Amino acid sequence: METYCFKDISYTYGGSTEAVLNNLSFDVVRGEFVVVCGASGSGKTTLLRCIKEAHQEFGFVSQNPSNQIVTDKVRHELAFGMENMGIPTEKMRHAIAGTATYFGMEDWMERDTCSLSGGEKQLLNLASVLVTDPEVILLDEPTAQLDPMAASAFLDILRRLNSQLGITVILVEQRLEEVLALCDKMMVLHKGQIAAWGQLHQVYEKICHSELSGEFMDYMPSFVRFYHRFSEERNACPSSVKECRNWFYGNDIQCLAVDLEPSQEDRERGLSIECHNLFFRYEKKGKDVLREVCFEAVPGRIYGIAGGNGTGKSTFLKVLAGAEKCYHGKMKVQGRISYLPQEPKYMFIGDRICDIIKTGSAVEKFGLQPIFDRHPYDVSGGQMQRTAMAYLYEQDGDIYLFDEPTKGLDPFWKKQFGAWLAELAETGKTVIVVSHDVEFAANTCEYMSMSFDGEITPPMKTQDFFRGGLFYTTAVQRIVGDRYPQIVSERFIL
Repeated sequence: METYCFKDISYTYGGSTEAVLNNLSFDVVRGEFVVVCGASGSGKTTLLRCIKEAHQEFGFVSQNPSNQIVTDKVRHELAFGMENMGIPTEKMRHAIAGTATYFGMEDWMERDTCSLSGGEKQLLNLASVLVTDPEVILLDEPTAQLDPMAASAFLDILRRLNSQLGITVILVEQRLEEVLALCDKMMVLHKGQIAAWGQLHQVYEKICHSELSGEFMDYMPSFVRFYHRFSEERNACPSSVKECRNWFYGNDIQCLAVDLEPSQEDRERGLSIECHNLFFRYEKKGKDVLREVCFEAVPGRIYGIAGGNGTGKSTFLKVLAGAEKCYHGKMKVQGRISYLPQEPKYMFIGDRICDIIKTGSAVEKFGLQPIFDRHPYDVSGGQMQRTAMAYLYEQDGDIYLFDEPTKGLDPFWKKQFGAWLAELAETGKTVIVVSHDVEFAANTCEYMSMSFDGEITPPMKTQDFFRGGLFYTTAVQRIVGDRYPQIVSERFIL
């Protein structure tokens, strides 16, 4: 069977003396599904770019769904790549018809691309790549900005493309809970080199049962960490939540649960945010994006908001930050706002990170020393997020609003970010986090709300929010929930 051989891949960005990739060599058999993970700045995105540059015929899907769309209509977007390749019109029409049918997009063809949800845009990006008939598809964290159900649907499409059509997939991903059940091989990158590579059981063996476990265990999905924590055996780790659940109940595993109840003194603190019956729409005759929104928050708490793409979460943060104004309802905000939008690059006005971040404490806290002289657009997605966080750290606001802050962050920096949020809450700041990352939200937030069809539910305790859920819940809750319903994440295990 045909094998793609990637030999001695190295790369150094202009103005830097340190290589981002250092002589990487590996082989991928045609039809394999390969997952690449690793720390922010370890070279994952650069690796995909190098492969794409050397193999222009490979398809590529980026992290940001909107950045890759270049036309106004779905039909035009599907045709764009083939038009550039000079494919005859009749062959083009045939390819578009087949691809649209396969993806269930027949009713989308005349829709404006700007009207699509995040999940629909990413599906369109994948379809636009597939219509050109590539042998290999490269994907750079394609689910980073998708809600859990849209992410599952997208990954299921990838599974079908790989298993039914034999298309080779090389996927960079941080959220591994569902991905590992799909892959044939896994690669862990560390400082531009391959720390582990091979079939899943080989990587598990190297990461979980060697000296690498201390450094890389956090990169494994939560069900692998759970297994490693409670298993006395050294068999192959489970590759899915289902396998871990079967092991947990089949071996009658016992664990101790801790109930982390927020204190009952919230009302004594006074409200930092009061929203009553907020209505908002982007167009005068358009649909309400927010409707009848009532929300209250107090200082010293971390609030999370979950929900599907296009349900109004980001719009709500824009309203709180003063970037948008509601046409109906009352809102009262006490204190200075510090706001991290979904696209952090719009915050940067300097040509180098050292022009944006001024204090040594911010540089050290967010690990910016290695990239301090780089342009903020020339760093990885995770490094860009950390630069934006450092910028907010220097502002010292009273209310902190974060829109999808963990996209691109590796597990280490997610922990560091969560610790910073806890510090903010301890000093009396109000924190609101909009996130599709349910694992992070369950491990960090004290209260959770759900956004749906323009409405936002009142905040409830995190344990109550994730307990017993079918879709918006965590891998740990799916594993142990029947026996320990109060354990919704690893922080609730003693």
